[in-house]
Amino acid sequence: MSGNGHARIVYEVDKRELTEAITETLTELVNTTAYERFRDRLVSVDVVAQIHDVNRQTVIKYANAQLIPATREGKLYKFVLADALQFDFRKLRTKKL
Repeated sequence: MSGNGHARIVYEVDKRELTEAITETLTELVNTTAYERFRDRLVSVDVVAQIHDVNRQTVIKYANAQLIPATREGKLYKFVLADALQFDFRKLRTKKL
Protein backbone atom coordinates (compact mmCIF):
# COMPACT_ATOMS: atom_id res chain seq x y z
CA MET A 1 0.00 0.00 0.00
CA SER A 2 1.07 3.55 -0.56
CA GLY A 3 1.53 5.94 2.34
CA ASN A 4 -2.08 7.18 2.19
CA GLY A 5 -3.63 3.76 2.87
CA HIS A 6 -4.77 3.18 -0.71
CA ALA A 7 -3.69 0.15 -2.72
CA ARG A 8 -1.65 0.91 -5.80
CA ILE A 9 -2.38 -1.03 -8.99
CA VAL A 10 0.32 -1.08 -11.62
CA TYR A 11 -0.44 -2.08 -15.21
CA GLU A 12 2.30 -3.06 -17.57
CA VAL A 13 1.77 -2.06 -21.19
CA ASP A 14 4.20 -1.71 -24.02
CA LYS A 15 4.71 1.55 -25.89
CA ARG A 16 2.62 0.42 -28.88
CA GLU A 17 -0.38 -0.48 -26.69
CA LEU A 18 -0.14 2.82 -24.84
CA THR A 19 0.13 4.79 -28.07
CA GLU A 20 -2.89 2.97 -29.54
CA ALA A 21 -4.97 3.59 -26.41
CA ILE A 22 -4.08 7.28 -26.31
CA THR A 23 -4.69 7.73 -30.04
CA GLU A 24 -8.06 5.98 -29.85
CA THR A 25 -9.15 8.07 -26.87
CA LEU A 26 -8.03 11.36 -28.43
CA THR A 27 -9.65 10.53 -31.78
CA GLU A 28 -12.94 9.73 -30.05
CA LEU A 29 -12.77 12.98 -28.06
CA VAL A 30 -11.95 15.12 -31.09
CA ASN A 31 -14.66 13.50 -33.21
CA THR A 32 -17.30 13.87 -30.49
CA THR A 33 -16.42 17.52 -29.97
CA ALA A 34 -16.31 18.26 -33.70
CA TYR A 35 -19.64 16.60 -34.45
CA GLU A 36 -21.52 18.11 -31.51
CA ARG A 37 -21.47 21.58 -33.07
CA PHE A 38 -23.82 20.15 -35.72
CA ARG A 39 -26.27 18.58 -33.24
CA ASP A 40 -28.96 21.24 -33.88
CA ARG A 41 -28.83 21.16 -37.69
CA LEU A 42 -31.18 19.02 -39.74
CA VAL A 43 -30.33 17.92 -43.27
CA SER A 44 -32.23 16.24 -46.08
CA VAL A 45 -31.89 12.84 -47.73
CA ASP A 46 -30.05 14.50 -50.61
CA VAL A 47 -27.43 16.03 -48.31
CA VAL A 48 -26.80 12.68 -46.57
CA ALA A 49 -26.52 10.96 -49.96
CA GLN A 50 -24.05 13.58 -51.17
CA ILE A 51 -21.92 13.43 -47.99
CA HIS A 52 -21.57 9.65 -48.27
CA ASP A 53 -21.59 9.38 -52.06
CA VAL A 54 -24.57 7.00 -52.10
CA ASN A 55 -27.85 7.04 -53.96
CA ARG A 56 -30.67 8.94 -52.24
CA GLN A 57 -32.82 5.78 -52.45
CA THR A 58 -30.20 3.99 -50.32
CA VAL A 59 -30.58 6.64 -47.62
CA ILE A 60 -34.37 6.32 -47.74
CA LYS A 61 -34.17 2.51 -47.63
CA TYR A 62 -31.96 2.57 -44.51
CA ALA A 63 -34.16 5.19 -42.84
CA ASN A 64 -37.28 3.10 -43.57
CA ALA A 65 -35.53 0.07 -42.05
CA GLN A 66 -34.56 2.21 -39.03
CA LEU A 67 -30.88 1.45 -39.59
CA ILE A 68 -30.10 5.17 -39.43
CA PRO A 69 -31.85 7.64 -37.11
CA ALA A 70 -34.22 10.01 -38.88
CA THR A 71 -37.25 12.16 -38.21
CA ARG A 72 -40.06 12.86 -40.61
CA GLU A 73 -41.41 16.22 -41.62
CA GLY A 74 -44.50 15.28 -43.56
CA LYS A 75 -43.30 12.86 -46.23
CA LEU A 76 -39.67 13.98 -46.00
CA TYR A 77 -36.93 12.47 -43.87
CA LYS A 78 -34.63 14.79 -41.93
CA PHE A 79 -31.37 13.79 -40.26
CA VAL A 80 -29.39 15.40 -37.47
CA LEU A 81 -26.18 16.48 -39.21
CA ALA A 82 -23.99 15.37 -36.27
CA ASP A 83 -25.41 11.84 -36.68
CA ALA A 84 -25.35 11.90 -40.48
CA LEU A 85 -21.64 12.71 -40.51
CA GLN A 86 -20.98 9.52 -38.56
CA PHE A 87 -23.09 7.09 -40.62
CA ASP A 88 -21.02 4.22 -42.01
CA PHE A 89 -22.71 3.03 -45.18
CA ARG A 90 -20.08 0.31 -45.72
CA LYS A 91 -21.18 -1.32 -42.47
CA LEU A 92 -24.85 -0.67 -43.22
CA ARG A 93 -24.57 -2.63 -46.48
CA THR A 94 -23.96 -5.77 -44.42
CA LYS A 95 -27.18 -5.36 -42.38
CA LYS A 96 -30.34 -7.25 -43.21
CA LEU A 97 -33.26 -5.08 -44.28
